[in-house]
Amino acid sequence: MTEVYAEIDRICANDGTGINGWCTSFKGRWLADHVVREGLIHCVEIGVFGGRSLLSIALGVKHLARGGYALGIDPYTLDRHIEGVGSKPDIDWAKRVDYEAVYQQALTDIRKRGLGSHCGIVRAASEEVAGLVGTIDLLHIDGAHSIIASCRDVEVWVPKLRPGAICILDDSTWPSIQPARAMLASMCEPPVEPEAGCGWEAYRKL
Repeated sequence: MTEVYAEIDRICANDGTGINGWCTSFKGRWLADHVVREGLIHCVEIGVFGGRSLLSIALGVKHLARGGYALGIDPYTLDRHIEGVGSKPDIDWAKRVDYEAVYQQALTDIRKRGLGSHCGIVRAASEEVAGLVGTIDLLHIDGAHSIIASCRDVEVWVPKLRPGAICILDDSTWPSIQPARAMLASMCEPPVEPEAGCGWEAYRKL
């Protein structure tokens, strides 16, 4: 896994050389490590943006070499990004994002790293894709952070996890995420915070 970790560190670098996004090296390594250690071949990420975490998962899938795939789902549109958002600063930030450019760069980064056979992005709302996907081993919920959007993602996607599968909830300390956390708690084992203060939690499906 040494080469995988090194590539994740490059992807998640915050010195201007990494790709767009907020996933840290620790989180990227954690995702790839669990994919390999537990043989997680059916992986879904809701909310891709620049692709840091999706590519980290895909690097684990590639290293595992069992024909797995990491499917990223993101509409890359302003209206879905701010759905249910009441904070003016958050809305103002979202309005400055060039979603087409972020999407195209994510595709470029997948191709540059030779991961096209191991991951891809569906540009659509997550609930529109759910009916096309069967049972999954790993779910990373990192879509829009409003109450309505995060609860919908939990409601639609967590039932697709097989028993014992992993669900990652990003930004789990946000007030708007708490209703989604409560929904997850009813469907999963108690969560684990992989690193103190990391701001995300890992769950196991009951």
